[in-house]
Amino acid sequence: MPASNNQSMQPLLEEQGWVVQLLPEQVVVETTRRSTCSSCQLKSGCGQGLMNSVGEGKQQRMTLTLPEGMLLQVGDAVTLGILPQALLQVSLLMYILPLMGLFAGVLLGAELGWGEGWILLAGMLGLLVGFLLTRRVSRQCQQGQWQPVILDKVRSENGFTEVVEQVPIRIMEGKGR
Repeated sequence: MPASNNQSMQPLLEEQGWVVQLLPEQVVVETTRRSTCSSCQLKSGCGQGLMNSVGEGKQQRMTLTLPEGMLLQVGDAVTLGILPQALLQVSLLMYILPLMGLFAGVLLGAELGWGEGWILLAGMLGLLVGFLLTRRVSRQCQQGQWQPVILDKVRSENGFTEVVEQVPIRIMEGKGR
């Protein structure tokens, strides 16, 4: 869904969240994972649908920078936005680094002439190293374009959603102005 208040460029992927804690210059926002697989015709034969059903309804918390000039309270509903290419980059990072570690471990074990069991162990060790690298890189990149930003504060009444407060955003910095 395109962002209505993004004045400069591209549409953002949006998600609703709720403020659960206020910190100095930061806010903790909680979102609930929803799957669109229930509306897909291939849901019964798709592995992605099965994986989504496992985590559907799971709540996730994230600490975000409070946009300058926005007044929020615990319980306020907010709209979060992230660039589609940032989501793609993060997804690639989460999948590719561990897989590269797995393949590197298997190839190294095979090059050294190890037996099948040792090659499997080397692959698992490479996978673990890939996960650790992913964790380290993701911690270093928690700010900036990979981090969602708060777009606006919303109010829901009788099934209707109304934007109460919008914030002009700078996407590349991941912060409000």
